[in-house]
Amino acid sequence: GGYGGGGGKGAAPSLRVVGKVTAWNSTSPNGEGGTLHAEESSFSMVKLEVDRSALVPTIKPFSREVDENEMRREMEAQRKLDKADADELRQLLEDVRAAKRE
Repeated sequence: GGYGGGGGKGAAPSLRVVGKVTAWNSTSPNGEGGTLHAEESSFSMVKLEVDRSALVPTIKPFSREVDENEMRREMEAQRKLDKADADELRQLLEDVRAAKRE
């Protein structure tokens, strides 16, 4: 029999992977960084004829304790960056609206 998905009698073992993906354009004229090409979307893949006895788990536990205070500092810094980005976008939109009104 099969191992999960597809499972009729005599079905080949298969592996299905699902997740989220974003597409990036990694080529730019000046050779620096990349640009977001497509927003996050869902994807799924099916690999047929998988030898499940050879699969290696890739999720590993944390190798060290996480310092709560450091995590709070990082989250606060990220919040400040996010707020600055949002404020910048709001200002940009207001500038565009003002230019349209003129």
